[in-house]
Amino acid sequence: MKSQHLKDMDGWKEVLLIDPITSPLAILISKKVKILWLPILVSLLAFLFKFLSAFAILHKIFVLAVILYLFSDILDGLDGKIARLQNNENISKLHGRIDIIGDSIGNAIILFSLFYIFRECSLYIFTYVLLLYIYEVSYAIRIESRWREGDKPSYSMKDTIETYKERMLTHGGALAKLTLLYSKLLSITSKFRTYPNPTLVDSEFVLFVIFPLIPSKSTLIIAILFLLPDVIISLILTFVGTRRW
Repeated sequence: MKSQHLKDMDGWKEVLLIDPITSPLAILISKKVKILWLPILVSLLAFLFKFLSAFAILHKIFVLAVILYLFSDILDGLDGKIARLQNNENISKLHGRIDIIGDSIGNAIILFSLFYIFRECSLYIFTYVLLLYIYEVSYAIRIESRWREGDKPSYSMKDTIETYKERMLTHGGALAKLTLLYSKLLSITSKFRTYPNPTLVDSEFVLFVIFPLIPSKSTLIIAILFLLPDVIISLILTFVGTRRW
C-alpha cells in the first residue's frame, strides 16, 4: 500500500534516488516540527539553492553547482511530502503554486547559466528548451480545455492517459495500437510508481547534474532523448483532448 506522503506516480530519478532520502526525512520532520508554513519555507529554500547553483555555474565551479542543485532537488522532494503529511488544504494549494513558480524560475535561471557558459553546445541546449516549451504549452492547453469543458483536470500523466484512453482506442490505427502497448507497460511499471519511459524530471537530472560534470554534446543528446517521450505523449493527449471526434 502506498504511503500517503508519496505521489501515485513519479519519474525514475524521484522514485529511485530522491524518495528513499526524503521519505523518512519528511516523516521525521513532520513529527518534530509543527510549523504550518513549513512546506512553503522548504520550497523557498529549494529555490535559493537553485539560484546559488546557477551562480556557481556562471563562475565555472561545476562540482559546487551540482552539489547545490542536489540539495535543491532533495528539498524539492521534501516539501511536497511534508505538505501531504500535514494535510492542510489551504497550505497545500498555496504551496503548490509557490512550488511550481519556484521550480520554473529556478530551472530557467540554471538553463540560462548553462547556455551562457557552454556556448559551443548552445544549439543542443536551445533544442532542449524548445522541446520543454512545447511540452509546457501543450500541457497548459490541455488543462485549460478541461476547465472550459467543466471537467476537473488531472495533473497526473497516468490519470490523463486513462481519461483519454477510450478516445484513442476508438480512433483506431497506429494510435490505438500504441495506446494498448503503452497501457500494458504502464500497468507493469505503475506497481513501482514510475513510468515505462524517462520523464521530464529524469532529463533535468541529466542536464543539471551530469552535464556540468561531463560537459559533452552526447550528454545533452541523452537529456533531449529523456525529455522527448513526455513531449510526444503530452502532444498526443492534448490533440485527443481538444479535438471533437
